[in-house]
Amino acid sequence: MRVVDAFEEFKRRLAKHGVVPETTVSEALDRLRASDPELADVLRAIVLFTVHRGRGLAADSH
Repeated sequence: MRVVDAFEEFKRRLAKHGVVPETTVSEALDRLRASDPELADVLRAIVLFTVHRGRGLAADSH
């Protein structure tokens, strides 16, 4: 599997739970915690890594 394919699958899984690009991180985490806690953990890890590395999203994440 290529990295791009893995990210596309991740986006598809998010979309199944109503998480679209316009969804805030906090909204996405709330939805996913209720419906797919494992996916919520993955998203949270990505956000924490991104914020930690100084690449944005800080205003929207928690």
